[in-house]
Amino acid sequence: MVLILRFAKISLNQKNQLGMVMGTGCTALFLIQTVVFILENLGGVGEMGIYCPFFGTGRSGMLTSYILLGLLLSICRYQKTAPEPVIRSWRWRQRSQS
Repeated sequence: MVLILRFAKISLNQKNQLGMVMGTGCTALFLIQTVVFILENLGGVGEMGIYCPFFGTGRSGMLTSYILLGLLLSICRYQKTAPEPVIRSWRWRQRSQS
């Protein structure tokens, strides 16, 4: 859970909009899978066949977890890149080009 919260903090503080959206999506997927896995084992919900990220034994689940982790680590690595430029309107762009 600490890892998930850390990735959520990093994803929400991104300057790049694409990094923020991808990071938040990957983090949300890890969070949902972990919560459903815990609820399933405590008897809160019926058996859904969800694996625990990083601890499950399923091949496809493990592969998915590691691919998503690779995306999150890539987002963390490039978090200090230049932010995207904000273009206010087409008139502002025409004035700056003249």
